Amino acid sequence: LAHFDSGTVAQFAPENAAVSKYPIIHNMTVTQGFFKGVTFNFHPNLTCLVGGTGTGKSTVIEFLRYCFNDLSSFQEISEDTYGKVEKLIGPGGKVTVKYLTDNGDELFITREVNDPRYRDETNLSVTDKDANEVLLVNKPVFFSQGEIVRIAMNPVAQLELIDRYIDTASENYLEQELTQKLETNASQLVEVGNALNALREQLNDPEKGKGAIEKERNRLQEHLKNPIFAEFPKWETENRFIKATIEGVTNSQQASKESLKSVPIEDYFPKPLDNTSPNYANLSKLNDAPKTIQTIVAGIQKQLDKEVDFIKAEAEKIGVEWEPLFSAQKGEYEQYLAQLGADDINRAQKLLRSLNTRLGELEEIEKRIISNTTKESRIREERNNFLEQLAQARRGRLNKRKTKAIEWENKLDHRIKIDIEPESDISRYLLKLIELTTGSNARKASVKVVAQYVKPWELVKSVLNDDINLIQEKSDVDVGDVRKIIDWLKQNLTALLGLEIVAVSDLPRISFEVEPGQFKPINELATGTKSIVIVSIAMVEGNYPLIIDQPEDSLNTEFIYNQIVSKLRNEKESRQFIFASHNPNIVVSGETDLTHVLTATASQGEIKSSGGIDHPVTNKFLLLQLEGGPDAFKLRTCKYQCT
Repeated sequence: LAHFDSGTVAQFAPENAAVSKYPIIHNMTVTQGFFKGVTFNFHPNLTCLVGGTGTGKSTVIEFLRYCFNDLSSFQEISEDTYGKVEKLIGPGGKVTVKYLTDNGDELFITREVNDPRYRDETNLSVTDKDANEVLLVNKPVFFSQGEIVRIAMNPVAQLELIDRYIDTASENYLEQELTQKLETNASQLVEVGNALNALREQLNDPEKGKGAIEKERNRLQEHLKNPIFAEFPKWETENRFIKATIEGVTNSQQASKESLKSVPIEDYFPKPLDNTSPNYANLSKLNDAPKTIQTIVAGIQKQLDKEVDFIKAEAEKIGVEWEPLFSAQKGEYEQYLAQLGADDINRAQKLLRSLNTRLGELEEIEKRIISNTTKESRIREERNNFLEQLAQARRGRLNKRKTKAIEWENKLDHRIKIDIEPESDISRYLLKLIELTTGSNARKASVKVVAQYVKPWELVKSVLNDDINLIQEKSDVDVGDVRKIIDWLKQNLTALLGLEIVAVSDLPRISFEVEPGQFKPINELATGTKSIVIVSIAMVEGNYPLIIDQPEDSLNTEFIYNQIVSKLRNEKESRQFIFASHNPNIVVSGETDLTHVLTATASQGEIKSSGGIDHPVTNKFLLLQLEGGPDAFKLRTCKYQCT
């Protein structure tokens, strides 16, 4: 490598990178801000960033990490990355990285810095040398300052570290797809369940349901079979006949009288002859004809009244004798009507027709219940199939993790054990269960124990089957609390089915051989030893660039030299390493191929020198930055030699 003075950049022959059989970060540039105008080239083997506090060693790492959009899962660290790019590049600025794949293809990765309010809207652009958009398949592995220590204390982060090196894309995609299908399935199940509940509520309504309507219909039918309902109308006809006959006699008698009185008999005769008429003696008898007829009519009227009065008396006698019989029959009829709950037979029959119509409607509801029950069974069967596929996908991912863990144990000479404990991260499940049981009056401690010992799908099955025994036996929680939990959860089927697919993730259980044959869990180790474990795992596999900001943090010097340095020497020909470091063992003993010595003012950073360790100028800067200068180094050397 050729050395260039401050403000320039080191160059190395591109063909050296092109022949590499592993991915390489070739260089990085930014368009504005703290490192404007500075190009950072990176050696295919080992590149170290060296400099004092505030010169931008960590900033270079964070700019790279931002460009690849590979931010830490720890919020504080990802916030630090965002903070650096937003402050030291600024909105509108761009970071561009030239990246060489293991096939030697050149990719150009560009990411613009957005306004802090719109961080999530910043897109990542990946193009080939012809400016065609391509997919970035293999990303470098990044560790920001202090992140290794954080990972050492966080099993979830440890799992993410393992997952970097296994292909779980198919399982993850299948899990996402099945989760979406199960959510849709849950909506369908809730919909058909609600429909069934509504239909069954109608069918079983105590007043308007099938049982009540059939009972009323049968009662009406039974009562309407009584002969009185066929006979009584005839009695009513006879009653009307008697009354009408009596009324007819009276009316006809009166009409006869009025008719006879109204006949103008004299009007039908001529004026009588007076005695001066020549034939008066012979004709005078004719003068008496009208009176004679009137006398006859009066006699007829008397005879008619007598005869009609007799008929009327006979009719009234019959009516008086009839009345008790009819009243008794009417009373019995009205009693049966009262039992029917109707005012008359027509209304009772109308009510019967209405009940039969309602029964027809309820029979249609029964058919819909059968149809929906079949549909519900199909949806449940489909759900069970999806759940089994989901379980298989998760088991497949678990097996890959276990296989990788065994592989790493072998590579690490079994000094580190990595057990993958299936479905042991209940954090999301617990939070969801606490949320869903709020208001149930079950003790929170009981809810936590249930989450710990009862899997989500087991809990859902128990709630749906109203099975208190499984939960109680597995968790040994108070029966009263279990009953409260079940009764509360069954009120919201949508939320309950959502609980069924909450991911209960696998977790690694890592232990370290502190003495031959004696292992301790990582959480029981000292901070430095924890970091040793994680750094060992981070460096055990892969050919993607490994970028670590100050890997020496929390590590003892012996481990740095015996493990990290030796590994760098052995593997830097097959994997690119980029470290920001102030540890001489890493930079010098690791035989760094390219070192950027950084310096900075308050507003501008630059590369003061670039070169290998054997370059005189770079060597002097490294001696100053790593050892405190020639005098300090000589003094320590002398002290070691003198003892």
